[in-house]
Amino acid sequence: MLKLESAGMAKILKKFFKRKFGGRGKGPYLISRILFRKLSGRNILDDEFVRLVQQNIYERGCTFIDLGDYFSVLKTPSTKSYRKVTKKVIAKEIERIESDNARDKPATAIKKTPKTAKKSTEDEE
Repeated sequence: MLKLESAGMAKILKKFFKRKFGGRGKGPYLISRILFRKLSGRNILDDEFVRLVQQNIYERGCTFIDLGDYFSVLKTPSTKSYRKVTKKVIAKEIERIESDNARDKPATAIKKTPKTAKKSTEDEE
């Protein structure tokens, strides 16, 4: 099989979005890293190629997410409607962490224990 360029891979992955499989007519899907590599015609799947596919598929209206052993493909508009973490949410979380840390500090601090061992005779010489 020929090695596909990133644009060719993106085109095929976009087609899969509209194709019926897995008991559904169309929509978001997962593709294993192994099958993705096989489809691309590569023996080794390098990060640069994955990044280029991600860029090319985004230009076609889909989002390509690396999940480790799998890649996820979904429509970009669905990701744009996700909730967004705001500065206020981050500030409150940092405040909570610092508060919990300050409260737990005495309980989690390492207590110094008195030395009970006798000095060796080497220390005395």
